[in-house]
Amino acid sequence: WEKGIGIVVNFEGEDPTESLRRIAHSIFDQLQKQLPFSFVLSVGSADDSALNMGISFYRATATIKAQTMPNDSGVCFWRETTLEMTAAPDTTLLAEAVTFGNSEVALKAFHDLCQRLGRVNEPYSIIHMMCCDLLNTIIRAAQRQNVTPDPAELKNAAEFSSLQDFEARSEEMIRSICQHASQRREEDASREHSELISFITRNYKHNDFSLSMLAEEMEMSISKINMLLKEKIGCSFVQYVSLLRINEVKRMLRETDLPIQAIVQEVGYLDMSSFIRKFRRMEGISPGQYRAQYRE
Repeated sequence: WEKGIGIVVNFEGEDPTESLRRIAHSIFDQLQKQLPFSFVLSVGSADDSALNMGISFYRATATIKAQTMPNDSGVCFWRETTLEMTAAPDTTLLAEAVTFGNSEVALKAFHDLCQRLGRVNEPYSIIHMMCCDLLNTIIRAAQRQNVTPDPAELKNAAEFSSLQDFEARSEEMIRSICQHASQRREEDASREHSELISFITRNYKHNDFSLSMLAEEMEMSISKINMLLKEKIGCSFVQYVSLLRINEVKRMLRETDLPIQAIVQEVGYLDMSSFIRKFRRMEGISPGQYRAQYRE
């Protein structure tokens, strides 16, 4: 989820549900004391295997996107709806996994839903309708990522004659949709990264250039900007801007006769002494020594 943070908690307890509630409320209280803005803590599910952390994550994000309202405490919990409680299965986990392009989680959620449909004591016409609803859920989730299911795969999945046949026919389509959704997310991330780097490169010399300004112009959260930069170039916004400025100062020291103060101001620094300390810390020598060393 792009506008939040994930927290993984390891705990012991005879009652996982109660332990999860207690820990969640404790985390919420601590964050509320530290963060200057309002937020909602969405809780996924407890599991005895670390391999299923992804499922808990998708359940937590699905809870938010399904607009499951928290109580007065500000915490909302994933509630798994079973077919024994209602005739309509909860498809939020399936939809979320397809949107994220995670075929492993999507297929597991899909097979779980099909197994539950198999336990419903209803005429086949009702089961057929529920299968069609699952198919529509998958298609809508794909469309949220601008992915169109392959017509042949969709036709094949829709021509089922039984629940088991529907389950078998739909697997290939789900894998294909998830693959394309994942590729689309990667393409979107790559485009966002290119636009981000381009904007920083054009504006890093401005003395009022800041992370908050960048976030506003790019319509991204500050945490997402730093995440993209660390993923692609291995450093934060502040570190990257400092590197660009230092490299530009070094170039101008080598290639121009401009006074050092003019060069420093050109790249966006107003405090000469502060910049010289930063330059010395990064290069081991002062700007004047760097220019003299290069020209020698």
